[in-house]
Parts: sequence; C-alpha cells; structure tokens
Amino acid sequence: MDTMEKDPEKNRAFREICRLTGQAVGRYDLIRTGDRLLLGVSGGKDSLTLAHVLHYMKRRSPVRFELELATFDPMFPDFGMAELEAYCAVQKWRLHVTRLDIGELIREKNFDNPCMICSRLRRGKLYGLAARLGCNKLVLAQHLDDTIVSLLMSLARGQGITTMGPNVAAKEENIRIIRPLIMVPEPL
Repeated sequence: MDTMEKDPEKNRAFREICRLTGQAVGRYDLIRTGDRLLLGVSGGKDSLTLAHVLHYMKRRSPVRFELELATFDPMFPDFGMAELEAYCAVQKWRLHVTRLDIGELIREKNFDNPCMICSRLRRGKLYGLAARLGCNKLVLAQHLDDTIVSLLMSLARGQGITTMGPNVAAKEENIRIIRPLIMVPEPL
C-alpha cells in the first residue's frame, strides 16, 4: 500500500489490512481497553501502514487505547529522518525520536556483527522509551511473510520450529511485544 496516499481509508487494500489486523487483535488478544501502545516506526511501508491502521482503529474501535510513535535514528547520513519527521507532522502524529550515532559506536568498538548490535540497541532504546512513557506494549510491524521468513531462518540455523509470536512478553522490561500485522501477507 502506498502510505503517501491522501486518504488511505478509501483504499481497498487498506480496508483489507484493517480487517486482518482486527482479526489478529481479537484472536491473539493484542489490544485491550486502557493499553498504552508504543509503535516502533522505521519509516518503511510496513510501519507507516501500521501507524495508519492503528490511528484508524483508535478512532473507530470500542476498545479505548493510547498510541505513541517512536523511531530510532542511527544518525546515518541517508537514513531519511527529516522525511519521516515531516510525514508524521503532516499526519499530525507525535513522533518520539531516540538518537544514537551507531556508525561512531561501530567504528569505536569494532563489532564483529554490527547489525545484531544495532538491532539490540534499537530494541533496548524502544523498551526504555516505552517504560518512560508508561506504555505497556511495544508494537512492531512484522507481517505474515516476516513470520514465515523467521521460521525458515530458525530451521536453517538448526534452532527448530520457532518464529516471532503475535503477543509475547519482553524479557528486558515489564511490557509485551505485539505484532498486529501478523495475519497480513506482504503483497497487500
């Protein structure tokens, strides 16, 4: 779905994504009345689509919840932070930005696997922000295809049949990680 559309709610694909997301919310008990959600926004199509879906649900659902958006700025020159901030401003969404110069950290520490370090730092920063904002759930935009890829990676690494769950407890903080797009296939 093109997240830059003027009115995504009139788009057939958007309505289908909302329908599947609503099914996942009900089936996996993802959002309850009184929840405070922190949505991790990368600036990509999946997280921006989920931001639109959750704002739509927030307006229409009988389940009352609060929604915060956050992004992790690794301070890479071509990350597109200004564009993401501008897009959120146009949508009238408040975006919390956490910055950490990952490039400098990698050069300084000479990590063997910088992608894993960046992923862990990003997730840790989101957990910390969720705690500071009083959010009880961290929302990630992984969809059905991501779940299948995760399963195949686990099998290829000899880790057995494991993948990302739709509603799991986070180890680091007293919050849950939810994936409302878990039933949505990539082509939508």
